[in-house]
Amino acid sequence: MQAIEKIKKEHEQIEQYLKEIEVIMKTNPINYPNLIHTCKEYKSLWDFHEEKEMKIFKILSESDFSIPIQKIDFEHGELKKHHEAITSAINSGSEYKIKEALEDDGKKLIEKLREHISFEDEFIYTVGLDLLKPETIKKLEEFGQE
Repeated sequence: MQAIEKIKKEHEQIEQYLKEIEVIMKTNPINYPNLIHTCKEYKSLWDFHEEKEMKIFKILSESDFSIPIQKIDFEHGELKKHHEAITSAINSGSEYKIKEALEDDGKKLIEKLREHISFEDEFIYTVGLDLLKPETIKKLEEFGQE
């Protein structure tokens, strides 16, 4: 199913950004242009991914597929706070604030996002297509074509 395959692919892309951020965090001095670029690219992909994911989850939940939407929404909000803290530090231009934000919020963002993706993967990858209503499969297929 294309829609779910796209989500899987985006999870892999997000993981690549997390690895890049980890490398940036370990370098001394920090490569600020690379950090800024990577954070912007990650955030752009994340916003797009989050919107698409919620649409897919809505389609699945309409088919009585149990999706913990509240937990996912809460986690998305937590992830957003960490990203905003990093962005704010970058925008401040203060090397101290950037390093502090990466040490605190950067590490938390990476850890929580990996846990979040793992959690989503557990139920996304195990969607029993044979258990879904035919109209749900059709909606997912149509959404995957977009």
